[in-house]
Amino acid sequence: MSKRVNGKILIVEDDISFGTMLQKWFERNGFSAQWCSGMQSAQKLLSETTYDMVLSDLRLPDGDGIFVKALHLKIVR
Repeated sequence: MSKRVNGKILIVEDDISFGTMLQKWFERNGFSAQWCSGMQSAQKLLSETTYDMVLSDLRLPDGDGIFVKALHLKIVR
């Protein structure tokens, strides 16, 4: 029997241990989750895949989470 997926989540977090912990938690709770560590990788993933939700750190080494969220909203619309 296949596991039900509740939605696709992109996690943008530069803290490796926190980002992977969030990814594992969402996956254990039925979500498809992908983690990346910065704005540039988030832009690439957002251009390739449709996500239901983006969970982003506000302060990233190469930008900020507000830009990532704005990009997600622009793509979704």
